[in-house]
Amino acid sequence: MSTLELRQIDDAGVLILPKALLEQLNAKPGDPLNYSFEDGKLILEQKRKLRKLPKYDLTELLPEHKQVMDCLEAEYQTWDEQKPKGTEML
Repeated sequence: MSTLELRQIDDAGVLILPKALLEQLNAKPGDPLNYSFEDGKLILEQKRKLRKLPKYDLTELLPEHKQVMDCLEAEYQTWDEQKPKGTEML
């Protein structure tokens, strides 16, 4: 078992994690870590990172929307031109 030393900064005790331990946690300085205590042991876990969603620009989305709507309009027009073939409700 390895040992870590608590250091004092102002009124806080600070635990310095060696690079090898950070690599095992898949963490880097500044990353948030979750911690808990079980049976008198401190448990550290990497906090799950939320998936970053792509940022969309409205000027990029509108032309794509227009292309889709043009296809749908053509399909709607075809449906409107067809005569009922069964007991569809109009």
